[in-house]
Amino acid sequence: MADRDVATLSAGERQRAWIALGLAQETPILLLDEPTSHLDVRVAQEILQLLVRLARGGKTILCALHDLNEASAYADRIALLSERQLLAIATPQRLLGTELIERAYGIALDRINLADGTPRVFARPRRHRAGAVEERAPVQTKVDPGIFKSYDVRGIYPTQLNEDVAYAIGRCFVALLGVDKPRIAAGRDMRPSGAHLAQGFARGASDAGADVVQIGMVSTDALYFAVGKFGFDGGVMITASHNPAQYNGMKFTRAQARAISLDTGLSTIAQRLASGELPPKAAKPGTISERDILDDFAEHCLSFVDRAKIKPFKIAIDAGNGMAGETIPHVFRSLPCDVVPIYFELDGSFPNHPASPIEPENMADLQAEVKKHHCDLGVAFDGDADRMFIVDEKAGLIDGSTVTALVALNTLKKHPGSKILYNLICSRSVPELIEKAGGIPVRSKVGHSIIKEIMREQDIVFGGEHSGHFYFRDNWYADSGMIALLACLELFSEAGKPVSEVIAPIDTRFRSGEINTKVNDIPAKLAEIQEHYKDADIDHLDGVTISYPHWWMNVRPSNTEPLLRLNVEGDTRELMEQHRDEALALIRS
Repeated sequence: MADRDVATLSAGERQRAWIALGLAQETPILLLDEPTSHLDVRVAQEILQLLVRLARGGKTILCALHDLNEASAYADRIALLSERQLLAIATPQRLLGTELIERAYGIALDRINLADGTPRVFARPRRHRAGAVEERAPVQTKVDPGIFKSYDVRGIYPTQLNEDVAYAIGRCFVALLGVDKPRIAAGRDMRPSGAHLAQGFARGASDAGADVVQIGMVSTDALYFAVGKFGFDGGVMITASHNPAQYNGMKFTRAQARAISLDTGLSTIAQRLASGELPPKAAKPGTISERDILDDFAEHCLSFVDRAKIKPFKIAIDAGNGMAGETIPHVFRSLPCDVVPIYFELDGSFPNHPASPIEPENMADLQAEVKKHHCDLGVAFDGDADRMFIVDEKAGLIDGSTVTALVALNTLKKHPGSKILYNLICSRSVPELIEKAGGIPVRSKVGHSIIKEIMREQDIVFGGEHSGHFYFRDNWYADSGMIALLACLELFSEAGKPVSEVIAPIDTRFRSGEINTKVNDIPAKLAEIQEHYKDADIDHLDGVTISYPHWWMNVRPSNTEPLLRLNVEGDTRELMEQHRDEALALIRS
């Protein structure tokens, strides 16, 4: 076999050749032959932990699965967690020839066959064949209208959002796109209900004539990438981001990753479902297929920086049991950084803390690990890994405004004089720094759909939000926490000093964070606030912004709840706290 060209070998011979190579290099081998996406998350997690223990013990692993996407994902995560290199091969089980391998090399392979004795929760997805007719129970078309939010669909599974609802939404989404035989990319996060919703949506969209490409468990920014890069007519990301475990949801895009909000299409789907009449099925159903995009996504993210410049930082990364645990290994395997992984295990029950790093209490574990391992910095992602927050080497929190300023600096070095967008609750330091660096600051309302359209209209290279969303023109104007992180690492590498010293001249003011208060009569309360601060500079870009020379505040209504959201910033902590307390007393009176 050794003297023959690899291309002439049979599939089984090729697999055995690779196994021989792996054994010769004393490399654990991971062979996968059943998509783990069909397993309950807890079961998949137990399997991952077992494989890590075997790898750490130096054993050669044989895990029978078949999906290459799952193979590489598991291999990357096991390699990161066990600190051992693995050789990942995807193969049908019948081609393994394991007995021959054992006899030839005198070893005993540890067999883990997920098809035998493993609790099965999700059924194998059914693929549509042209002309196939499938008998089904009537589809639920009456849907709770409350699941339609300003920028996405979100509800409790399965009472508000289930496979039938996803099927109906899939049918309606194809009609909304208005394209003949559209191609749709569909991704999902790690929530157990995501597999059900993905199957339901794919069936609905294909029944309406769309070709659906399932890209598996990915981050939201990876879904945006797939839609833009591979020319899809639309995309759906099944995720509830940082919401509690009982929730799930859907985010939608048109071609070029253009976000669909309530105003630009979600309300049309809601009205169609409220009528109880779904769009007609296509005469010929579309197809449902699978594609692995994570390696392509990693290369795309890395294209925003010069990876040769990035220094060998020691970085603690808290994935919050969310999708960063899947994407970080793909991106960082080509960087010299030493990653300390925290909660990389995909688990939609969020057993350690909510995947919402904007809340300081959810950063405590990351801060502790940064101190324990003497890291250069720490990074936290939310559940679907589109938002990103940083702590410095002293475990000090760096908020979204400061990260916006850091990425703006990095961007302006590459695109001198360009426009940089920031939303109106970012620190005053952000536009000041943009101007000082030679850029043109553009102030916007809060909300990703609004921001993306402004950036398209004005050809804005980068935009940032205090909430941890960061948008890039060369990423189809979509947000990406991963690209923002890489930009920060490049900036820190060039600075050549500790992160805390890099941010010290940027983060000089004091912010309250966003404080929500239930209010019965929002217009009346906003009018009362304006009257109270009538000697201030006042604008109404988004709610009411009150500005004085040494402090400012913004009060704006929630899009979905009877809430007022307050943000206050002062040049000193005392000023911020004084006016925060005064404003809260007024709002709550």
